[in-house]
Amino acid sequence: MSQAVLVCWRAKGAGETPVPKASAKQFFGELSSNVFPIEFCKTPPVVIEDHSMFAGVFNPKATVGFCERCFFLGAIQSGDDWHEFGGNDINGSYSIFRTNDNEIELVTDAVASRTIWYYFDDTIFIASTSQAAITYVLGSFEPNEELLTWMVSNGTLGPGSCGWDRRVRRIEPDTIICVNRKTWEIKAKQAPIYFSVSEGSEEEKREALEGAVRIAMQTISLPHKDWSILLSGGYDSRAIISLLENPHEYRTVSWGMAAHRNEHRTDASVADMLSKEFGTLHSFMELDATDAVPQSIGDAENLISNFLQIGDGRSDNISGYMDNFSVWRALSRAGVQGVVRGDEGFGWIESQTESQVRLSLGVALWSDFVNVPSLKSFGFAQDQKLPAELERQNDETLDSWRDRLYHTYRLPVALAALNDLKTPFVEIANPLLSRNIIKITRGLSDSQRTDKSLFRQIVHEVSPHIPFAKHESTLTLDGALRLPAVAGYLQEMLDVDGDRCLLPSRFLHFAQSGISSEVLTDTLKKNRLRSTLRGLLPAKAKNWLQSNFVGTRLDGNIIAFRCVIINLMQNRLSGISQLGAGRLFNRDGRGEVPDE
Repeated sequence: MSQAVLVCWRAKGAGETPVPKASAKQFFGELSSNVFPIEFCKTPPVVIEDHSMFAGVFNPKATVGFCERCFFLGAIQSGDDWHEFGGNDINGSYSIFRTNDNEIELVTDAVASRTIWYYFDDTIFIASTSQAAITYVLGSFEPNEELLTWMVSNGTLGPGSCGWDRRVRRIEPDTIICVNRKTWEIKAKQAPIYFSVSEGSEEEKREALEGAVRIAMQTISLPHKDWSILLSGGYDSRAIISLLENPHEYRTVSWGMAAHRNEHRTDASVADMLSKEFGTLHSFMELDATDAVPQSIGDAENLISNFLQIGDGRSDNISGYMDNFSVWRALSRAGVQGVVRGDEGFGWIESQTESQVRLSLGVALWSDFVNVPSLKSFGFAQDQKLPAELERQNDETLDSWRDRLYHTYRLPVALAALNDLKTPFVEIANPLLSRNIIKITRGLSDSQRTDKSLFRQIVHEVSPHIPFAKHESTLTLDGALRLPAVAGYLQEMLDVDGDRCLLPSRFLHFAQSGISSEVLTDTLKKNRLRSTLRGLLPAKAKNWLQSNFVGTRLDGNIIAFRCVIINLMQNRLSGISQLGAGRLFNRDGRGEVPDE
């Protein structure tokens, strides 16, 4: 998919409008080569400009929608009026940029599956799908120390709205940010996210949810030859392929190690069976042991550098990209413009305690883990706690709070970060995140949402009699980070003098001491064993054991990798800001544009 950058500066009066030092075309060309992967530089950006605004769409795919000076990234399923100011009654997974002489509007979908970041001060407004691009335009970098504890405990930027730079903010779900270019005022209009059981019988709700999913599939309207459906052995992609009109006209794709394709009930083997059932043109992208993982410390360094450059360092979930994005590059070379994914918000797994909810959603507190000393003992300056708006309310059941956190944190933070990692190669459509589907889901009962109960019932009814997958064909995160080349790289990086790092030196030493390595064959055997054991116990039994006996442990290699992410992103964004300083305006460190 594409990336977008918008820069607007304040016109204070006749003759006082700042004059950029470069044309939009020149500036965006420099920005692209300094910020984005090489894949973004192969095609010139589409540029929109007027008297005090530059906007650019980088790596412009045929999927980008344009109308006058407005554009969207993603997939819009319904809402031909997407470009009209003030409206957001639109189905799809998208980010929208609207501009005219008077206003700028930035619009997120129901769960902000496509992230927009922005910066605003007295003289300049910057918005982008890339934090690094905003840093380049600002020409300065101010680290956000509040996210450190969230990165080390969860591998994300956490539930706050700020990014790596404390001045850069993430737009929340179902929100319109409006900048009045005349008065230079900024306003946010956000629809509330709440779960409240709607009227109607369980059967009526089942029919409503199935109807909404069917409509989402019928209105997706994607060019069949240019798009592929990511097919796995789970419920989400099966719902998509089962409820599409004329699924045989679509291409489907799956990937993994060759051996897994012939093993019983792996996601790769189940995807094969589904593609044959629906008559799709299916591609299995085979990875052998040398393709699938880095073989040397140099390979690991290159992989992690690409991972952070492409994804803005928003996630530690590198396990699906250990092939150094070879699958996604191959899809792009084959002419695939976009892929249909099955991200959804139908409900999350059962939990008995608040800590289990946090742990399962990847928004854990460091204190939730049983095998690590306190952050205070390492000298961390910031306490760790959920923002007040994400805490469980007095009238909220555990299950409704769990699913509200899924919609307000996991979808817009953790899963949106994973969508970003496909950006240089393909566009993303997530039809199961349609506004109508999300609205109906928030009106279901707790029991209908827990473990996606109602959705799973619907999928069973519409699905062919093909077993669901029990085993994945990819590495787990801890297994990926224990590979010798990766573990060796982590050791090297944490050997570097930590004086310039935001993390306390005691914590870096602790992280380094927990690194271990393991050969690929042993990792794969452990993955299979764990997968088999998980399938033997019901969720309640696993939760009870976890709470009362086992506790949740944090893997040492994962801690080390998160420290490396923090170090590398600090250095990367600081360097990018220096490259961008003074490239567009003669700006001081506060980001102000002087009068001309």
